[in-house]
Amino acid sequence: MQLKNNISIVIFTCLSILSFPVFGKSHLKNGNSYAQVVNGSVQRTMPGMKGMAPYDQYTFTLVWKSVHTPSMFYWKGDDKWMKCRVAILSKHSEEIVKKGDTIMLSPIRNGQDVIPEQVLKSNTTSLVLTTSKNEWLYIPVKKIDKKPVLIMP
Repeated sequence: MQLKNNISIVIFTCLSILSFPVFGKSHLKNGNSYAQVVNGSVQRTMPGMKGMAPYDQYTFTLVWKSVHTPSMFYWKGDDKWMKCRVAILSKHSEEIVKKGDTIMLSPIRNGQDVIPEQVLKSNTTSLVLTTSKNEWLYIPVKKIDKKPVLIMP
């Protein structure tokens, strides 16, 4: 009887521990309060050299609404995970994104960044970012305008 109770306690403890989220892992949160997507676009480029694959170039424009500065931006498309190059379009001399800044994000093709586990579980097409508070946030992208195909000579 005592052995049966001990086994039950061990099983219950193991199941309880496994059901809790792992401590120290951050969860992906909605970041709509941090930035507003003004527009998104994609343009397919057909390279002029024979044998080269066509590629898509994405561009996103956002208005930053938070006092917390962003650390990194990523684009998570249907089958894409790309780090983004950030350009501040607002007129000021600093290279830090501030509240009210308009920024342009350009995902970098052929990146080597690993998709974090919390992002991998997300099934939304979105911009993913980290902030100075080490938060992982996502901003859903609802519409991406398609620009005309660019055919290189």
